[in-house]
Amino acid sequence: MVSIQVLDDPWPENFWANDPVLGGGNVISQGVHGSDLLRYFVGCEPEHVFASGANYHQKTGVIDNFAATFLFENGIAGNLVVGDTGQPPLLGKFCVQIFGAEGSLILTERLTHLEFHPRNSATMRTFDGSEDGFMEENRVFSKAIEDKSPVQATTWDGYVAQAMIDAAIRSIKTKQVEKVFE
Repeated sequence: MVSIQVLDDPWPENFWANDPVLGGGNVISQGVHGSDLLRYFVGCEPEHVFASGANYHQKTGVIDNFAATFLFENGIAGNLVVGDTGQPPLLGKFCVQIFGAEGSLILTERLTHLEFHPRNSATMRTFDGSEDGFMEENRVFSKAIEDKSPVQATTWDGYVAQAMIDAAIRSIKTKQVEKVFE
C-alpha cells in the first residue's frame, strides 16, 4: 500500500495556477507531482481510480481538493490526496507512506525526512536529507543536453501522471470507478 499526499496552503485567488484555463487549479497543477510519485513507488501502470472531491473554496470553480484510490497492474492499491486547504502540521506539503512486507516508512518535510520501521523490530531508522530535487533535475537535464543523452523521465511518464489526475477528476464527476487510460 502506498499513500501520497500533496497538501498546500490556499493559493491566492488571482494566482495564474488557479485560473481554470492557465493552470487548472491546485489539483491539476500539483497533483501530477503526487501521481508521478505514486506511480514511481508502485513500479507499474495504474489501471483504475475512484475519487471523491470538489471545489471547496476557490472562487474560480476548479476542483481544489480530492482523495483518490488507484489500482495498479500489480494489484497494489495507492492513495493520492491533493488539495490547497493547508499544509498539515509535522508532515509538510508532501508526505509519502509505504507499507510492505519489509516494514513501513513515512517520508515528510518536502521529502527530506524518512522514518523506516522494519517489520518485527522495535527500532526506527531515521534518515535526513536536503531538498535538492530541483538542482538534481537541472543537473541531469543539463548533462543530457551537453552529452545528447536520454534522461530517465520520458514524455510517457508525464502523460501518465496527467492521465491519472484526469481520470480522478472524471471519477469525481461520474461518481464511478474510471479507467486511467480510456
